[in-house]
Amino acid sequence: VVPADDVTAAAGTDEELLGEVVRTDGSKQLTVDGWPMYRYAKDTAPGQTNGQGVGGTWFASAPDGKKAAANADSP
Repeated sequence: VVPADDVTAAAGTDEELLGEVVRTDGSKQLTVDGWPMYRYAKDTAPGQTNGQGVGGTWFASAPDGKKAAANADSP
């Protein structure tokens, strides 16, 4: 889960797409274009996308909130 507290839009991201949902435990979760954001546990450094495509379910988010396109350099 990516917390929504003190979030600023990254370069290329429309700030109007950023939002939050309040979870059942009262914590706030970041959303981009309405989609809740999660951090893949095995990503340990900024910019890592090891969770991309895991299980055919999890995908990195592009700045517009859509699924990020596969990198041409990726296997």
